[in-house]
Amino acid sequence: MWREEPLGNLCIPRKGRNTDLADGVKDGYLPYLGAGQIAGDPIDKYASVEGGVICKDEDVLILWDGERSGLVGFGQAGVVSSTAAKLVVNERIDSQY
Repeated sequence: MWREEPLGNLCIPRKGRNTDLADGVKDGYLPYLGAGQIAGDPIDKYASVEGGVICKDEDVLILWDGERSGLVGFGQAGVVSSTAAKLVVNERIDSQY
């Protein structure tokens, strides 16, 4: 049975931040998850984990602003870009849905 609840009761958005970027893999850097990666493009940048918002495979990503705001992604791990947010879901929902 489906229930309706305000989104704020089910998850907390964690907005990405600006962090140092690199063109290749470096120690202390993870894939940079921006609009392109949420849309399915390959990883082309890596971001410092220091001060960044880290996304796990089970987190939901959403573009927070920009022309493609509202685009949703799932199943990616890395550092969330400043134009995106990860939704930290509580145990009452399955983040895949």
